[in-house]
Amino acid sequence: MHLHQRPVRRDELAACFEHLGEPWAFPAAFRTKVPGLLERWHQQGCLIGHVIEDVREFQTPQTVGLSLIVFVRPGFADDYRAGRIPFARAELVRREFQGESVVLNTREIRAANQSGGLVLLYFNHGLTNRALDEAALHLVHARWGDTFAELRGFRLKEILVEVHSALVRDWGLACGMNPRHACPGLGPVGSDGGAFRIFLAGLDPR
Repeated sequence: MHLHQRPVRRDELAACFEHLGEPWAFPAAFRTKVPGLLERWHQQGCLIGHVIEDVREFQTPQTVGLSLIVFVRPGFADDYRAGRIPFARAELVRREFQGESVVLNTREIRAANQSGGLVLLYFNHGLTNRALDEAALHLVHARWGDTFAELRGFRLKEILVEVHSALVRDWGLACGMNPRHACPGLGPVGSDGGAFRIFLAGLDPR
């Protein structure tokens, strides 16, 4: 593989999102609306996205990973961090469609960046190609660190990630993130039983 990381284009968001394969994370009434919401956020400057591509010579580049981030209001981050929101992305989308947005707009991002700092939340961070072998998976996950370089200029107070698999948990721990919460009744991340598990992780970038 020859991997390259670049900013996502707005016209790619719907296709990339569909390949993440996590429709269960959102209320049924909202699932078909999420790609359009992502496009709107991107157009308004509220969302930052990165694509990892396999750019082998003489072949059309193949998207293998997608990372989407937003900045959220402090109150939402407090509830998220304390474990009061078990599926944060679903709650974020629900509030958005009910007119109670917790995603910072560009004006609010600038204000927070000049004062107390920003709380970054990973809306999605995953593989868009699930057929990769173990070696290729390792290469893709190793490249996620490149996306942090694109966040220069942002005063990050905290980074929050919602995790649904042991593989992503291990990536987060390798990046220096610390477990913050395991949702009640869901058990430890990566435990047997076939069910998805969640924990919240935070990184103090200082």
